[in-house]
Amino acid sequence: MPSTSRTFDITEIVNQKSVQQQQAIEFSKQQIVVLDDAKEPYNAAITNIDTSLYQDIEDVNNTIVAVSSAYQARIDAGCRSDLFWAQTGFTTDPVDTWTYECVKISYVGYPTSYTLGIGSTSIGAPIPAQYGYETDNLHGIKKYDEPYFEDLLDTYVGSGIGTIGVGTTELYILAPINSSGIQGLQVGQLVQSSKEVVFTGNVNTIVGIGTTTVDLSGITELGITTNKSTINVLTLEDASIGSALAPEDDNSFVTFTVLISPDDLPDDYAIPFGSGAYTPQTVSIMSSETIGSATSIAYINDGNPNISQQWNKFLNGFVNPDDLNVIVTPPNVGAGIQHYRVGFTSAPTELTVPATEGQVVVTDTPLGTPSSPVGFATLAACPTEEAALTTAIAARDAKESEFSSGISTFNAKIDLANAIREDVAELNLRIWAYRMQIGKAQENLAKYSEFSALINDPANKDLIDG
Repeated sequence: MPSTSRTFDITEIVNQKSVQQQQAIEFSKQQIVVLDDAKEPYNAAITNIDTSLYQDIEDVNNTIVAVSSAYQARIDAGCRSDLFWAQTGFTTDPVDTWTYECVKISYVGYPTSYTLGIGSTSIGAPIPAQYGYETDNLHGIKKYDEPYFEDLLDTYVGSGIGTIGVGTTELYILAPINSSGIQGLQVGQLVQSSKEVVFTGNVNTIVGIGTTTVDLSGITELGITTNKSTINVLTLEDASIGSALAPEDDNSFVTFTVLISPDDLPDDYAIPFGSGAYTPQTVSIMSSETIGSATSIAYINDGNPNISQQWNKFLNGFVNPDDLNVIVTPPNVGAGIQHYRVGFTSAPTELTVPATEGQVVVTDTPLGTPSSPVGFATLAACPTEEAALTTAIAARDAKESEFSSGISTFNAKIDLANAIREDVAELNLRIWAYRMQIGKAQENLAKYSEFSALINDPANKDLIDG
């Protein structure tokens, strides 16, 4: 005899829907396993090609680094100096007085008030942009990563360059929100620094998320011209033990990577229904740890900084919705540069005694005048180090020439790796769809459970059944 309880009938329908959702989850998981297995030969092929490409790049870059080491060896041996006198002040009251400071070669420049003291001039000549050093662009493989191409068990949320002071808990992510900022930030997520001495154990936990407005136009590598950008400020659980500047003293940048909270480690592969498969895109440089990843890759040798940045590629060429004065452009990401500390053949002295970094001299007899206490001492030659430098330069030039002559073969391998990645993209997009289906089914199960409990509440049950 049919049931006369409307609550019972509705509950049965809801239970059937729940079974269907559970079946959908099980089916989706099964399809994910099948599709993931189908990716294996592609992944192995991509890894093999990437490994070959990365080794080609490393072979060239290693010779560039060797040249840098050879230049530094001359300074270490004492036949070159990385110190010089900078004029930091001049006064005329009561008499003409010059102030000099012994400074070390800097890759990021000097205060505008610092000049080179020459003869008896009052102000001195500007310090050249590259004073005492040269640079060489490193070679690299640029990676373009999109969410649907990430590994299923990946804990990566996003990354970007940032700054933090010593002993503070406020981390500034230097990227405008919603255009190149880290998406999906949540309290409880972990933060890692590419610089080892910033956090204890190189990891910290986000306990608060805020925003502030800053001027990023001074960091030319970001490609931002406006002086008002809204960025994320992350409050961390533990105070930093070191600082991160933008740029650092060696003109590099510190990248902070955000990972999911340990409490959010998934027991399946569900993602929210409607999650964007293509944005944000992360642009970075391939390392030995990231071989085989990425949606696509490209060869790069433009000297842009080796950092990781995110952006919405679909906004390329359009106005930034968060800043109508800015047109969105691709991130300035490259393999970076190598500095060659050439140094000087003479070292700064005070009264013929070698000067040390930070030493200050105030005198009424300027540099270049015979009676001046500030001067330079010619350094002795070091033939062994000079010969090693000559050998290193020759090896670098030969390797770069070899690489250049074989660039067509190298680019053919890039094209092959990208062609295989295009096939993998189809599989990854299908996996992405099933993961969203699991997320939607889990959402429905929770909704049906709440609805069943609601209608079976004694007070509601009597009202429904009459």
